[in-house]
Amino acid sequence: MGKTILAFISFIFLILVIVIIVAKGGSDNSSTVSTRAKLSESANSEAVFTFTERGPIVADEDHYNIQITVNRHTRVIKILKGYEGNVVATQSFTNNQEAFSDFVSALENAGYEGKKSTKYASEEGVCPAGRRYVFESNQFDEDFRRWTSNCDVKGDFAGSLSVIQGLYKDQIPEYNKFISETRASTGLSL
Repeated sequence: MGKTILAFISFIFLILVIVIIVAKGGSDNSSTVSTRAKLSESANSEAVFTFTERGPIVADEDHYNIQITVNRHTRVIKILKGYEGNVVATQSFTNNQEAFSDFVSALENAGYEGKKSTKYASEEGVCPAGRRYVFESNQFDEDFRRWTSNCDVKGDFAGSLSVIQGLYKDQIPEYNKFISETRASTGLSL
């Protein structure tokens, strides 16, 4: 009878161990949830989100970057000429808490923080005839930076490029007019 009781207690112990392992098995979801919470919570912080479209790798005089920066106070677009980033055109607009909160939520829903593996550490030298897109933010514990391109070589950005690129451009009233006017005044192939 002693062996029966010992076997029964061992069986109960084994069942408890299995239940605990199964209950903790989904713990990987907690890191995703906490990352998403940080992105959502950044709408009430001094977070800054930046999108940079880097032009083709060409002569310094012909190279450009288009950079859009959004925070809860301002929205800024800059056209940078050359590899040293000389500002040739800029426009600033005020922002408000509600607009910024919607913007951040839309970024989150489009997979902004998603990351995939790539053999390239950065966009430097990649996609020389095309465009490289860089997404940066300071709302995470460490600097956040992802990139992709419009070429066959892709970076670590796993979000929806078309949606997120559109969200940034839509933060700038008359974006296309600004780009056209800058193109005409600078001769850059924006």
